[in-house]
Amino acid sequence: MCLSRGGLLLAVALGMHGLTGGASQVLRRRQTVNEFPQGQPLSTEVLSRFAVDLRAELQQHPEDKQNWLILGRLGVVLDNIDMVTQVFAKARRQAPEDDAIALLSADPFF
Repeated sequence: MCLSRGGLLLAVALGMHGLTGGASQVLRRRQTVNEFPQGQPLSTEVLSRFAVDLRAELQQHPEDKQNWLILGRLGVVLDNIDMVTQVFAKARRQAPEDDAIALLSADPFF
């Protein structure tokens, strides 16, 4: 199979993205999940890393309402009011008709 320069460049770019972008994020998320202690409370450090990974996921898939809600609740657990405010405002803009988001946006510490 013969690739043109454009096709070769595209293949290399996609390969590099897979190696440096998406693949590393997936591996990091898997590592974080694997480090969750079974049946024990999660440390602030683990929850913070999970929140960072979830933000990265939401950069790729901002339409995922469930992940916005999870990130907002993580902000509550981590006592990060700035994160809570930003996340629930974003979730509310994404899905203004969603009653669960409206309820959590009104009182995220409920």
